[in-house]
Amino acid sequence: MLWYYELQDLENVEKVYNESITTAENPDELTATLAEIYLYSNKLYNSAKLTASLPSGKAQTDLKEKINKEIIYAESDVQQKIIEDFPELIDEEISEKLQRKLRVDENDFIESNSNMVADRLRATSLGNKIAYGIRDKNLNTHTFGLTQYKAFSLQLNENFPDNTDQNLYGIEYSFKRKERNQKLNYSASTRIEFNEASKAFYHAQANISFAKDSLFSSAQLLFRPAITGPAYSLGIYQTQLTIYEELQLNKHWRGILSLESNYYSDDVLDGLLLTNLGYKIKIREKSSLLPYTEISGMLGNTNRENGYPYWTINERLYGGLGIEYAYIDPKSELKFSLGAATFLDTFSDSFQRYQGEINYPVLPYFYLTGNAEFYTLKNFYSNNFQLGLRYYLNSK
Repeated sequence: MLWYYELQDLENVEKVYNESITTAENPDELTATLAEIYLYSNKLYNSAKLTASLPSGKAQTDLKEKINKEIIYAESDVQQKIIEDFPELIDEEISEKLQRKLRVDENDFIESNSNMVADRLRATSLGNKIAYGIRDKNLNTHTFGLTQYKAFSLQLNENFPDNTDQNLYGIEYSFKRKERNQKLNYSASTRIEFNEASKAFYHAQANISFAKDSLFSSAQLLFRPAITGPAYSLGIYQTQLTIYEELQLNKHWRGILSLESNYYSDDVLDGLLLTNLGYKIKIREKSSLLPYTEISGMLGNTNRENGYPYWTINERLYGGLGIEYAYIDPKSELKFSLGAATFLDTFSDSFQRYQGEINYPVLPYFYLTGNAEFYTLKNFYSNNFQLGLRYYLNSK
């Protein structure tokens, strides 16, 4: 039986077992051997089934210990079937953790999201959404939401008739493919909103991503009104393409390359290329530091440094140094990071950037997420503050 296993011939392994089990001097030992072969052949359910049939003793105890280690990495449907059919094999703590994860990964949810874009701390836009998410039989996610959005007028030295606030209400639908390892993942969303004069505005977004080994690649295409009040008033739309590449060179070095291009419907173009190289330093079991250097260049066909009706520039180059602190606690599921960087800049001489992100289950199935990115630049309209709440329901 072991000889066939060495040849990766599982069919003949099972054939030998079936022929030998009724006449074996020690059938439990033979069953334990096949259970271990299944364990290392990525047939965890088969292994659990045989292990459950064994009498209490060292062989079953050893296999239970191995199954408890492997089940954490199994597919969700395999996890659920083993927990349902052989609950006596799984440690209580691991079973509770897996059932909580299954509920988060597979059940419906309700959520709210708020997002503010600002010039320093003065809001440029403020958006809110409440939504209901549905998981289909393939565990893809369909989310239906109601949105409220306010695009603010800009503080300028000149008066423009179109520099007005816009209050908008809308509906949104998004789709997200169940994530798969080493395969293409994708998502998309669309939204229609109306201002107080009943004028309609349209949003659309598509994302694809792929991760394999140490490389993560993604692309995003979005179409939306430019985010400021005057841009809404003038009916100016933004089409943006972002390509992002992240490569983990080894356990310490990480490299990022990002390309962003924008086309505005008033025939304005700009593009930005960013490179980032960081060195991860493990300081404790749950935390790390990441010093990095970052350089970015931007080219465009129009100069609007005052931000009206939106910010763009015809030429810019900046570079600097930063550091990020990250903390991850698998047991409590708390994740947060803090970062700060300083740059020399052809647009503003110099500026600083501060970042923060948090993900935490306030209650077992009630998650809080938040992130912030703050630049000390004036008239930049790119400071971003987000807060999300999501509750996973008990039923699918």
